[in-house]
Amino acid sequence: SGGDAAASELLSALAEASPPPAGGASGPHAPPPAQTEAARAGAARELEALLLAGRREEACEHAMGCGLWADALLLSSHIDAAMWKTVMARYAAEVSVAGSPLATLYSLFAGSGPGVLAPPSGATESPLAARWAENLAMMLANPTTDDTEVITQLGDSVRASSGACAAHCCYLLAETPLPLP
Repeated sequence: SGGDAAASELLSALAEASPPPAGGASGPHAPPPAQTEAARAGAARELEALLLAGRREEACEHAMGCGLWADALLLSSHIDAAMWKTVMARYAAEVSVAGSPLATLYSLFAGSGPGVLAPPSGATESPLAARWAENLAMMLANPTTDDTEVITQLGDSVRASSGACAAHCCYLLAETPLPLP
């Protein structure tokens, strides 16, 4: 539709205007924390023992505690939706920098909805506000259940820090009526 083309054009413009992420490698593509082969083997043996005993929930907790995220996500998907959301939320917190588009997407996958905008304790601004355009692009490129509400609230959040134009981009792309001044 015409709206999709306009959204694509705006996303391209936002991507060109956004600075590249600062810092070195982080997130899921960063090298894993140094873990000896013996520690990995021990964690895998314990995981196997828990599963042989039919203790899936404990095995899932063990996998998360040892950073075995693929195992934890796979196990949780065979336990229940609540466990999967728990694992996904912990994974997002563990492997991503707060406010990064990847952390936002993973948190939305975990069902956090508008909670993804909550500032960390002691902070006054949402961690998404600093990289609002990238976060907006991530949400538009990867739709989730509550993303329209989250995009609208992102607009509310960035109005003070990034201005009315930033807020209106969010409102328009969420297809919500613009607030009156």
